[in-house]
Amino acid sequence: MLILRLGLSDDIHGDLLEAQRSWNISQEALARETGSEWRTRIIDSRPTKRLATRVEAEIVEHEPDLVFVACPTFWVSYPSVPLRLRRSNGIPFRRKLSSAGMWLSARPRHAGTPAFHKARSLMTGGVGHAFFEEPEEAAANTEEALRAVLRHEHIPVAVRGPLPFAIPGPQGVREESERRRATFNAALEELCARLHIPYISYGPDDRHPPEELLGDRIHVTAEGHARRAITESDVMIRAWRARAERSGDQ
Repeated sequence: MLILRLGLSDDIHGDLLEAQRSWNISQEALARETGSEWRTRIIDSRPTKRLATRVEAEIVEHEPDLVFVACPTFWVSYPSVPLRLRRSNGIPFRRKLSSAGMWLSARPRHAGTPAFHKARSLMTGGVGHAFFEEPEEAAANTEEALRAVLRHEHIPVAVRGPLPFAIPGPQGVREESERRRATFNAALEELCARLHIPYISYGPDDRHPPEELLGDRIHVTAEGHARRAITESDVMIRAWRARAERSGDQ
């Protein structure tokens, strides 16, 4: 049995064992529920216009038995200084500076240091920031991807909303980021209610505690994965049971 997981960087980031990651813990919970062995195929869930096309191609090629969508917070609410530099005209060497920032932030040895976090916070408030995707467009693109799944009526689908996380920079930046995340979450919650898709909604106080974060303050530890797996497995089981009830296969 196959889970197609539209996942996050946390699904592969760092040195954790597969057995410690939320996708693996969740598939084991689903195996106990169904009495069948499950495996998980992970693809990127960035909510662009290409997402629906990719989801359809994945379904046709791999024929999953369940689709799980982890809606990412990062793309809609993370204030990126390198992205701001890349999009700004009139800043000397902006592309080189942007590339250097992206390179540093992707490497745990640098991104996990206090000096990096201090510099990122100062630059977010000083140089400025930009966001990768707009919440409304991200929700619309996610809707198209979900409708691609629903066209295959035999496949249950479950959705996990965007989790809040610690944002660098001044209070105004943090509040702006949370507003964007909350907008994305609310749109997805309304969408899934309308389409009768099981959904996990998160509020601003649902962020991981500091002890469950890795040095970059974005990705989570094994304890963080275990916490996520509780709700992720629950929503997948709800989706599976709902499909079984519709088909009479209980």
